[in-house]
Amino acid sequence: MTIHDSMLFRWMGYDIEKPELAKLPAPRREKLTVKPKLTDDQVKVYLNRLRDALNPKIGLKVSPYSEADAVGKIPPIINPKPCLFFTEQAAGDPEEHWRMYGRLGFGFSKRFIFNSGGRPVIYAGGGKDPVLSAIGILRKALLKSENKKVRQELETLARFIKCTALSRQQADEAEQEKSEPAAKTKAGAKEAKPKPAVNEKISMKEFREDQPIRFLREREWRLLHREKDTHLWRRVSENDVWFTPEAGRELQLIIVPCNLILHAAYEDKDIRKNLRGRSGITAQLISAQALRKL
Repeated sequence: MTIHDSMLFRWMGYDIEKPELAKLPAPRREKLTVKPKLTDDQVKVYLNRLRDALNPKIGLKVSPYSEADAVGKIPPIINPKPCLFFTEQAAGDPEEHWRMYGRLGFGFSKRFIFNSGGRPVIYAGGGKDPVLSAIGILRKALLKSENKKVRQELETLARFIKCTALSRQQADEAEQEKSEPAAKTKAGAKEAKPKPAVNEKISMKEFREDQPIRFLREREWRLLHREKDTHLWRRVSENDVWFTPEAGRELQLIIVPCNLILHAAYEDKDIRKNLRGRSGITAQLISAQALRKL
């Protein structure tokens, strides 16, 4: 077993290297290069992200979790909860999951995330998927319900469902985002029109040929914000929440893009100090370059 086989990873940084494509869903993104040639500004931003994540007064920025509320045709009843996304896919796997999300990775044990309320998602297809249909029927039935507790529990369940098909609106927006940079490079080019939407759902062909299924290879986990875990979550405002795990004991492994950033991180006094948590345990820091050689 390697140091990352039993871990869940939170990856970030794609927006640092490919800001013009950051809004595209992962299946449509341009993969980051294996050997990064980062600019000085990109190195600084990566270091700032790492410095903030290790700072007990800041932490990891939590997503507002709006995309997952589009599960099924019936809109959610309760406002979204802040959420953190993780993947089971190990950092050194040949699929190089990190190339689609960024090269700054934060590794946590599955036991810690599970005990904190995190769970693997339930994958559902598009169209008449039974899971999506069930959520839709329950939402419709509870729209006028006065039992707020039941409605909240339904939405909690719904937020652990991942639809493997892009909605028509999502697909159109993704194509529009992808076509805009190319259109701007042509002098006098007409307004770019999005290409027809492509359904991203899992095909039965993948099952018949016994091939790895893309969504199951990465196996997403989600951790929803819980008010009672005051030592893990820091709420700044209604929609601004940060995750502040203890380095070493809870945040166990940190992967940076390259050896250059690794050396710079160890030279930074704030980063070096915060690698050791209150329990006296130090989080391990390693570069993606080194992982590819293991």
